[in-house]
Amino acid sequence: MEIHIHHHLHLEESFGQQHLLGLLQAISDQITSLATKEQRVMVALQDIQAKADSELAAITAETSVVNAVKQVVDNQNARLADLQAQLNALIAAGSTTPAQLQALSDTIDAIVSADTANAAVVAAAVTAGTPAATP
Repeated sequence: MEIHIHHHLHLEESFGQQHLLGLLQAISDQITSLATKEQRVMVALQDIQAKADSELAAITAETSVVNAVKQVVDNQNARLADLQAQLNALIAAGSTTPAQLQALSDTIDAIVSADTANAAVVAAAVTAGTPAATP
């Protein structure tokens, strides 16, 4: 089944034309207003995208720094483990004096102290840059 509706507008010549022109102008004004709002939304969207891109680049750079710091710490831990193994071998062989052992112990203590201080600085920076967990 099909239903057709036809609407015809019969206007008096002068009043009808003026009224119709007024309606057309109102419609045109609304379209212009919508286009202006759309343009503002697009500019805002582009601004947000640019900020998001910038933040992603910063995070990517920070990730590279974090990975570099991790590599330094891993390398340092490996070197300390190697020194410990060498020390254990020297002690087992009996080829060290108490003075040598004390000097080496003091040096290792200084390394550990500096490593701990560096780790604290990195941990504080990471903590300061990490948002609190939301419940």
